[in-house]
Amino acid sequence: WDSVRRKMHNNVVELKGNIRTFVRVRPPLFIEESSLLTYPPSNSTDLIAIPEPIAPGGPPRERRNFTFAVDRVFKPDTDQAQIFNEVDAFIQSAIDGYRVCIFAYGQTGSGKTYTVVGGQDQTQQGILGRSLNMAFDKINELLRLDSRWNFEFKVEAYEIYLDKVYDLLVSDAQRKPLDTASCDKSITIRGLTSALVESSAHAQSILARAAAKRMTNATKSNATSSRSHCVFSLHICGQHPDLPQGRNGLLNLVDLA
Repeated sequence: WDSVRRKMHNNVVELKGNIRTFVRVRPPLFIEESSLLTYPPSNSTDLIAIPEPIAPGGPPRERRNFTFAVDRVFKPDTDQAQIFNEVDAFIQSAIDGYRVCIFAYGQTGSGKTYTVVGGQDQTQQGILGRSLNMAFDKINELLRLDSRWNFEFKVEAYEIYLDKVYDLLVSDAQRKPLDTASCDKSITIRGLTSALVESSAHAQSILARAAAKRMTNATKSNATSSRSHCVFSLHICGQHPDLPQGRNGLLNLVDLA
């Protein structure tokens, strides 16, 4: 049964697109004007119209709008659960043994870290925590159906700061730049810590400590703005006596600076 579900799920993901682009618009800060963005109607895709910035003091002219088409636009009132509902199919693909990557890209103060990591309470939990919850829940469901499966979960966390890679799972005293190597179209980080985790809570505790070690600095819009690119990785390795190749899923969540 699970192999059929896995194949059907992968077909659905491919039909919707293995690569998708989403835009999330955060609410304006108190120091900002009300949002001038508009959302033109469309039957086939989501559109967002962004007004052209006009420098003061120049000759008067009409402001132009630039319209972009993306797979989905999330307006300022979208909550964290709605965001995750749009990407949870990719998380299922990682659980099924595929390699998945989600990038959060945007200017400083746009809400990238909030989307990936989240806020203080459970309702503000980001994609990272919700992905861990889903992964452990789905694997436990699979084990109840077939106890012959054996799964192992490992997490990694590292940042890229000033073109150097730093392990976020080591102590401050052990912090040093790590070397990278290319092999078979993939990049290996030598000496990167990989932590075995037994539950979602265990993984979230480790990754929360890692996130707190990121390089930050104050900006006008964020007192603790991230200054580095950060990668959170979840490895899901499963072995079954009837499946010699097993499963080796990987979820990378990338919070760009």
